[in-house]
Amino acid sequence: MKKTVIGVFILLFGFLSSNAQMTTDTTVLNIAEQMPEYPGGVDSLIIEISSRVVYPKECLDSNIEGKVYLRFVVNEDGSVSDIIAVKGPHKLLKDAAITAAQSTGKFKPGMHKGKVVKVYSYVPVIFKMEVDAVAEVSSQFPGGNGKLFSWIENHMLYPQKEWQDGIQGKVIVRFIVNEDGSTSGGEVIRSVSPGLDAEALRLVSKLPKFKPATQGGVPVKVYFTLPVGFYVKRTPTSGPAFVPHDYRIEGGVMIYKKVPFGTAPPEKGLSGSQQ
Repeated sequence: MKKTVIGVFILLFGFLSSNAQMTTDTTVLNIAEQMPEYPGGVDSLIIEISSRVVYPKECLDSNIEGKVYLRFVVNEDGSVSDIIAVKGPHKLLKDAAITAAQSTGKFKPGMHKGKVVKVYSYVPVIFKMEVDAVAEVSSQFPGGNGKLFSWIENHMLYPQKEWQDGIQGKVIVRFIVNEDGSTSGGEVIRSVSPGLDAEALRLVSKLPKFKPATQGGVPVKVYFTLPVGFYVKRTPTSGPAFVPHDYRIEGGVMIYKKVPFGTAPPEKGLSGSQQ
């Protein structure tokens, strides 16, 4: 069997909204004052859709890969409908992306001028054959995604320079979950800063073993996409996540030295992604 990995990265809201070639419903807004929100945020939606995409065998056998662009409507009740693939390299990849998106739960609906409204949302889904296998059953962190995010928070070491400068944001990393559940091959696919990027990769390298993905009952390697959020706290907490640490990067490896809480970060002008 051809060995591959599913890599999926989702960017929501506003993508391709100006594409005049697509047929649009004039009762559906491209942009609302308050865009739809998914329970748990974009983090949860990224992981949910990623885990449900199945790479079509015919495309695997023919080495077909690429990006499928989906458009869907978030209705007034938060449900998703009218999912279409506006662009993609192959019909089967389009169908696979649509099927994965159909399994999402309800959004908090969009609001415009004080009214609940229908809003278009856009999702690029990447199909890429790289490592080892496409999985019928996806990999899972022990206890589920909630436990995964808790583990990240409890083991995070906030780089001192970024903490002092008020740099915060969300680093998106992708890594491999191996057949034995261990992780490897971490890479940053959306950067915030050198320090936050390196810390996200360090966290991924220290993750406990996952329940591995399986294909035909056999454990296989798969990609896992994970958003790692860094948010500045202005006062110390009892947890380790927000204690600043001095660091240096040598050969791409984070080397830490714990330091006392120093000058609080600025009250204004926090930089980095706020998503």
